[in-house]
Parts: sequence; structure tokens; C-alpha cells
Amino acid sequence: MKTPLYLCKAVPFEMSTTQSRIAQLAAHIAHHTQRVDEHLSKNNLPHPSFNADSPADLELPSELEESRNAVLEATQELNDLLQTPRDLIFNHHVSMEQKDEARLTN
Repeated sequence: MKTPLYLCKAVPFEMSTTQSRIAQLAAHIAHHTQRVDEHLSKNNLPHPSFNADSPADLELPSELEESRNAVLEATQELNDLLQTPRDLIFNHHVSMEQKDEARLTN
């Protein structure tokens, strides 16, 4: 199981702010998504999609790869926070079972 982001440095938990954790995460996601989006637009690069011709790799410079990873980590925490505890446990359990099944079939 991944370390929760409130224990990581990617999105520091700010106790002094009046903003909730989910609002902090949403702002963090928006900021870093905008950085990646602006880079792709400015350089006339294709944006991620599920289309057949979508790029297999975004080939971002290292500072934007960090932003991409920050978005992925923060969206996972936001997803976890917005689920009920029962749903969170169920979804993680199902995910682990699927990984076990995939390991057995490969």
C-alpha cells in the first residue's frame, strides 16, 4: 500500500490553513495540471487521450515530469479521501485480488 500523501513531501499538509485537505489537494492538482497543459500547448504537442494516435509517452522535461507525478499522487489521495471507508477497503481489496490473478496467469 502506498504511503498517504499527507506523510509525503509532494503535497505538504498545512495545519495553519483554513482550507480543507481535499481543497488543498484540488488546488495542487489544478496547479500542476495547468503546468503540464501549458507546456504541451506551447510546444504544439499532443495532449493525453485514449485515442489510438495518442502519444505513448509525454516526453516531458524533468520539472514537468515532477508535476505529472504530483498530479497522479494527489489524485490518488483525493480519490481515497472522497470514498467511504468501506468503499476504500473494498476497492483496494479488489485491486489486490486483480493483481494476484494477473500474476498467476502470467
